[in-house]
Amino acid sequence: MKRIAIVVLVAQFGVAGVFAQERSTNVRMKASGDSLATTISLGDSSTITDEETLAGDGTLGGFTFHGLRTDGSAPEPPATCAPPLLFFAVVTGSGVFRFDDGSLLVVNITGGGGCVDLEAGVAQLIETYEVVRGTGRFAHASGTLTLTGALMPVVFNTSGNPQMLTLTGKLDGRLSGISHGDER
Repeated sequence: MKRIAIVVLVAQFGVAGVFAQERSTNVRMKASGDSLATTISLGDSSTITDEETLAGDGTLGGFTFHGLRTDGSAPEPPATCAPPLLFFAVVTGSGVFRFDDGSLLVVNITGGGGCVDLEAGVAQLIETYEVVRGTGRFAHASGTLTLTGALMPVVFNTSGNPQMLTLTGKLDGRLSGISHGDER
């Protein structure tokens, strides 16, 4: 009789562990770093590829982010970014979040855009990320994150276009499949 009770108890803990891994977690992180125009081409000749390097902290712990993002023109800018403001579309890209415990979270950039205020020297940026895979505690992760941030120029090229920019912002979203007990 004791064996049956032990087997039932162990089975219940195993099932509880599986359900704990599948629960959703609201994610909130802050980050800062830079965005650098690069000669790497992820799209056609009418796009510009930027390399983003960020570091931050939040719900899932301390992290760094390294990504490539392609910007292009948008057929119709949103009403919130009407002239004299300039708009660029975030076309595509990918990136990797590396957390302090060594776990990786790989994302694809699925869209977004930036609204540039030339007079103020700042651009408001939104990027949407979809989780495609991970390692460690993110081996079974899925979900989306949204970066809302601000870009400010640091260095301009000879054509007068920003070559390096600061990038500060926050990431919000919802992830599922994170290993139990590893979130902060």
